[in-house]
Amino acid sequence: MTFGLDIGRRSVKLVRVDASRKPGEAPKFVKGASRDFDPKLDEAGQRAAIVQAIRECAQELGVGKSPVAIAVPRAEAVLKTVYLPPVSAEERSRLIRFQAAKDVPFELSEVVLANGVVGEAPLPKGEVPAIPPLEVNYAAVRSSVLEGLRALVREAGLEAGTLEISTQAAARAARLLAPDAEDAVLVLVGALASEIVLLRKGRLAFSRSASVGSVGAETEPGWLDKLCAEVQRSLRAAGGPTSAAGALQPSWVDDAADQPKALLLAGGGVKDPNVVATLAARLGLPARVLDPLGGDSSPAFVVARGLADPRVVAGIPILDMAGIADAEAAKSIRQRGIVIGAAAVLALVVIFTAIRWAIVSNEDEADRLQDQMKKLKPDLDVVKAKLHEVTVAQDWEKKKGRSLDVLLCVSKAIPEGDAYLTNFTWSDGKPVQLTGRIRDQASADAYLRRLNRDPIVDRSKLNYLHHKEGDSKERGSEFMITAYLKEAPGEKTK
Repeated sequence: MTFGLDIGRRSVKLVRVDASRKPGEAPKFVKGASRDFDPKLDEAGQRAAIVQAIRECAQELGVGKSPVAIAVPRAEAVLKTVYLPPVSAEERSRLIRFQAAKDVPFELSEVVLANGVVGEAPLPKGEVPAIPPLEVNYAAVRSSVLEGLRALVREAGLEAGTLEISTQAAARAARLLAPDAEDAVLVLVGALASEIVLLRKGRLAFSRSASVGSVGAETEPGWLDKLCAEVQRSLRAAGGPTSAAGALQPSWVDDAADQPKALLLAGGGVKDPNVVATLAARLGLPARVLDPLGGDSSPAFVVARGLADPRVVAGIPILDMAGIADAEAAKSIRQRGIVIGAAAVLALVVIFTAIRWAIVSNEDEADRLQDQMKKLKPDLDVVKAKLHEVTVAQDWEKKKGRSLDVLLCVSKAIPEGDAYLTNFTWSDGKPVQLTGRIRDQASADAYLRRLNRDPIVDRSKLNYLHHKEGDSKERGSEFMITAYLKEAPGEKTK
């Protein structure tokens, strides 16, 4: 089972998805839980109310020790689409960091960057380059925002899993719930803000957050007109030049074949049928309200459903901010340790050098200083040992740096309580071999999905799953998984 958590401005939504045993099939069980809280509370009171709401939803759905994927509000993120050459993941990250320096209104040291390949970039008709470029989504979120969300989940007694931009999760849910709507406008009508997503040929082409929501109906009768205007503005921004009359139809895109053909609606605000009818009439598109839980459920669960559903959706990559944030934090700790160690060694070397120069320049003090040097001999040995340690650490940083990444990838992906490893084998340039015991096929599938989501994994496969005769059911089955890693810079697959 997997879980997705959407923390809104007035409520908390949590969705549980029990995946089908067959990859790609619809889940066999989907359930949601929600709790409202008072947005007018002070900061401390609101935090306590959110934590309590998360606890109650988790208890209702039986979260236990399973990690929970968390939505990052679109308003807190810079989300861009760029076109890059088909380079390695590490080189792509460097190119995106260079681009982000121009796009992101914060110091790059204050943000976490995540990226994912959408697919080959669309090209003008008749143009066939030697090396087709790639269309890549990247997101930038301040580290403080990510840590704040994880802190709420930890305070509620849960394990924080992936951190995903809300519009990415909503777009994946829309593609799973309405697979025929490849060219569509998705509008999530919230209480205080709404999110607008443009899907083009099944890909997420554009998204933004607008500060207008259904709560305005209580005090501002014209809120729906403002929402329609925001959707039209978004479509013009995502498409092309507007017409002379400012009409919407020719301004979305230059090619009529790429125009949106459907309006998908979600969020708590679409419970009012007037919202659906007005947006459909203003945009001139057939409208459909998404039903993320099945039956007569609330469309407010779309983001949480997109987070919880483990199925891969082509054209909408998972931008896991959590895994990258953890990797960067570990790298920062390693670098700080190396710098501190090097500084200490340098200080000792300077002291030793100064003493040596004093011996040369002052013959009268030579004997006395020679005695001091003998006393410093143990310290000099320590200096040499420290220098050796720094050299080893630097070599490990350059050549073996991703050993920690591999360990984090393998350990984070283990379905807690359902599996354990008996053997782990990996060396540079070779795939990871994992053997152990696991509860059942569903747990093995979950392990594979989690491995495949990690940025350093190219693909993974289940070599075998065998239950020995005489073993109790509680002991599970023996398994072997092979995970093929993406090449690191300078690494050649053996």
